[in-house]
Amino acid sequence: MSRTTDALAGETSTGPGPQLGDVEAGRVDLFGVPVWTGTLDVEPDTLSHLIEDIVAQLEVQRLPDVPGRQTGSIVQDWAAPWWVTYHEALVRTTDEIAACLQPAWSERFWRTWAVRFERLGDYRPEHWWIHCHSPATFSCVVGLTVPEHLVGTPGGATVLRNPQAGTAALTSAQREWHGPSNSLSVLIFPGPIEHHPEVPTAEPDSWMGTRTLIVTDVCYY
Repeated sequence: MSRTTDALAGETSTGPGPQLGDVEAGRVDLFGVPVWTGTLDVEPDTLSHLIEDIVAQLEVQRLPDVPGRQTGSIVQDWAAPWWVTYHEALVRTTDEIAACLQPAWSERFWRTWAVRFERLGDYRPEHWWIHCHSPATFSCVVGLTVPEHLVGTPGGATVLRNPQAGTAALTSAQREWHGPSNSLSVLIFPGPIEHHPEVPTAEPDSWMGTRTLIVTDVCYY
């Protein structure tokens, strides 16, 4: 069973949740928008393969002028069995969520890229990185690794912004929400929702560890 929370009314109910591997992804309703959180079920050896492939790609090529060290949208084409299994599990979850779409979808495609923050400067905090992934139906952010000092803190999170943030400033409405910041955490949200990586409040010399993300946009039509 999964917990479904209305963040505005504070009411909680239980119901079935879509599966990610063997772990359920529970739904939270924020700003009148559904968001799903969960945990990636992955064996340690498979996790190592995922990270090794990302690191190897970033040593060869990475995108310029973006936050973090990013691959291009090429990961969906990687044919290693652990990537095939990863995408099957993730898209199986979004398929279950998309079952309620009206009109019903008939086709879908996805694209995936990876991001690593190996030092505080990788966040490029001098820039304002708020953005959205429209026209994706769903965006999925999976945190493979989170530095220990950021686990469970806002500094390890993806921040979602209230679509009515301008008016929310005039009321008591919630303006933004921090997603989970644990290793193997899963965050799924509608593609048009604006979001950004939270820049940790830490001294550059105190940074330890690496934050590794896999981002997948799934489009249903």
